[in-house]
Amino acid sequence: MSVINTWVGAVTPATAWVRSKVAASSVRLAVADNPGLAGPEFYGPVSPTPQQVASIEATGLAPNTQYWFALETDGSIDTSVTGRFHTHPAVGEPASYMFAAASCAGNLDASRVSNHEVFDTIRQLDPLFFAHLGDLHYPIQDHARQRTEGLDGGRAGHIRGGVHDLAQPVAVDGHLERLVVQVHSRT
Repeated sequence: MSVINTWVGAVTPATAWVRSKVAASSVRLAVADNPGLAGPEFYGPVSPTPQQVASIEATGLAPNTQYWFALETDGSIDTSVTGRFHTHPAVGEPASYMFAAASCAGNLDASRVSNHEVFDTIRQLDPLFFAHLGDLHYPIQDHARQRTEGLDGGRAGHIRGGVHDLAQPVAVDGHLERLVVQVHSRT
């Protein structure tokens, strides 16, 4: 499995950004208007950062349209982690949509990794976007443990299989801000 996790966000009527942690040297984004990813448009290639993060923008998309995506890593499409997003309606056009939000979703066990079934329910409601308002995984202060047990590992299955493939705006609170600074300051 070369795709470790993926997030989609910054969706507009014609664009979307996909960011993924990958174990690969070259990444392309495959986007299609069907869940089987038949006849995809490709974006990229890009080279991941030293932290193994690939960022790719899909452009030229149709407004108010459901899309599915997967990543092609080192020449092969990895379907072990796929996602979907819905482009926003055209600016100035009337629209009806739903969004979902959650916060402080840690389990009450020692790991405190957010892994509640509510994330599956949110995904089934199919909101235009999902906003996790903070405290997604802050109790794990050990970065090595976070990578193996948190979003990169198997302990956050409901997030990875639930809302992880919905478009998400970024909400920076005090906990996440420290995490972002730590991740971006590594060399």
